[in-house]
Amino acid sequence: DIGSPIDWLRDMILVSPLPQLTLSNYSHLKKDLDLLLPYLERCVRDRKKGVNIFIYGTPGTGKTQLTRLLAQHLNRPIYEVSCEDSDGDSVNGEQRLCTIRAAQYFLKNTTSLLLFDEVEDVFGNNHFSQGRFQAQTRKAWVNHLLEENAVPTFWLCNDIDNVDSAFIRRFDWVLEMPIPPRKERENIIRHHCIELLDESAIKKLATCEDLAPAVLTRAMGVMNTIKDDFAPSILSEGLHQLMNNTLVAQGHKGIFSQNASALPECYDPQLINCDADLSFIAQGLK
Repeated sequence: DIGSPIDWLRDMILVSPLPQLTLSNYSHLKKDLDLLLPYLERCVRDRKKGVNIFIYGTPGTGKTQLTRLLAQHLNRPIYEVSCEDSDGDSVNGEQRLCTIRAAQYFLKNTTSLLLFDEVEDVFGNNHFSQGRFQAQTRKAWVNHLLEENAVPTFWLCNDIDNVDSAFIRRFDWVLEMPIPPRKERENIIRHHCIELLDESAIKKLATCEDLAPAVLTRAMGVMNTIKDDFAPSILSEGLHQLMNNTLVAQGHKGIFSQNASALPECYDPQLINCDADLSFIAQGLK
């Protein structure tokens, strides 16, 4: 018994966990997904070669979650190329490229999918980046990989500015992952925080345009760990504080500063001392 492909690639590729979101959380990408899903279904059914999907956007916007959802929808297992070895040390770009090539070979006769995150590390166009040293000097090898891979592969990227356009044009589908719009942010917050936040707090929190889903889910995970030790009101305050700290550290304004400029719920333009109907004017502007 020589074992399964995953046994041979142990510590190099990992079984991707199940998604925590649903396709309904990506309604703002509906136009793309309405075409992308049928395309992937046809490709995996026909075992089409050279299928590569490039997804980019700000960290925490749900790129990995979407990829796992697509695999779940296709009813296919998906494996992630590891960023660290069995000792917990980081794996360099050259090793990861070799891993994806080996995975393509070992999984070519399976129904699997592959996920390669942080592709800017290997496809970078910065002269001083490790990515340029690894991918740019092996362009023919990488181009062949993108054209002949037997296993459909998702390539995820946080910063597309550092990826050589010569590589980007070789992907079948390029999809930008923006911060979800306000309505979708409300739905995600409601899904994860309904036990701690009332409807008013959910709507206020959703006004924060920089609040990525990953920031929310990680902060909620922390609160869930200690939920038996504190009252809901304290946990709610802690949830806001934790997310605010993360946003400020990322260079954003933070939750509290953004909400400070928002209008109160009881705001009534009819109470303004003005001889014009401001509600009528606002409606006209819309």
